[in-house]
Amino acid sequence: MSIDLFLRCKRSPRIGEIERVILPLGWVKQQHCSDREERIYRWFHTENYESIRGCWLFIRRAGESDPKFTKLVFHAYSNAGRSHEDYAAQNGVIKALRKAFGGGIYNPQEGKQSYLVNDIPKLSPAEKACGFKYIDFQHNLNRASLALSDISEKLGWDPTLNIGLIRNNTLLPFVVASLESFFKEFFIAYVETHPNVQEKIYEKKSKIEYAELKKLLSGEKTIAQHEADNYTFQNLYSASNAYKTYVGVDIFKVLDRRKKSGTKVRVVRDVIMEMLDLRHRIIHAAHLETSLDRERMLIYISYTRKAGQLFVDAFLSERQFRIDLDEWV
Repeated sequence: MSIDLFLRCKRSPRIGEIERVILPLGWVKQQHCSDREERIYRWFHTENYESIRGCWLFIRRAGESDPKFTKLVFHAYSNAGRSHEDYAAQNGVIKALRKAFGGGIYNPQEGKQSYLVNDIPKLSPAEKACGFKYIDFQHNLNRASLALSDISEKLGWDPTLNIGLIRNNTLLPFVVASLESFFKEFFIAYVETHPNVQEKIYEKKSKIEYAELKKLLSGEKTIAQHEADNYTFQNLYSASNAYKTYVGVDIFKVLDRRKKSGTKVRVVRDVIMEMLDLRHRIIHAAHLETSLDRERMLIYISYTRKAGQLFVDAFLSERQFRIDLDEWV
């Protein structure tokens, strides 16, 4: 859903005059419309993870539906999922334009002449950096769900000829890799946005190989990436060790919760361990799990999703660290 804010100007300043106001604020020209006097600009700041969606400014000549004497309309808008900073930039550009050229503002959401009320929580760079990793994790599981196949009851003399079975056996390692990647990328994002944790890593380092040191000095690799390479995040013991050492989170404890799926109630950690074992056999022993039908895969995906949710909830309850961007923005 878009949120709109208008400035109806009785003047018609030139594009050069307008750009002298908005470009210093960080707005960037996006495209030219059919009329040279119409423009679209975007504000999207990635430094310190300020923007999540960004916001846009559309400049057009007044039309018949606009108030009398209006010559130029500035239309600032942002979409659902915007950050506090995106919203502030949307308000800010209209304020700056009004100061420079006058005009009347209009907030169609409220139906009155007012600026937008920025009630979106201002998340920290660390929360947003880690939140993006959680979004990637959820998207991967959604993709896996869409790609699942039904398999026939009778597999025939050669199960490898069953395309649906082969697809599900391929998707199982993908689901496990999605959780592994989430734990690793989250760890890196957390460390990179917490200087105190980086200092802890430096203090523990008595020796760094020259090849690795060269990558660190050149910027090819960060200290967080370097340290993450010392752990195997597809192994819960190794992943939990990394988090306990530098983040203070015990993944084994976090996943020691029960979840109901169908008529069965199982511990989330046990199901994840089962998936890790099955992934190892599929990848390293060319094992074909003939009972890996759509229903079983959906159960695995639901437990994997629950593992991510429990992980995120632990940070919120224990540290007020807001990771689920869909909830907070």
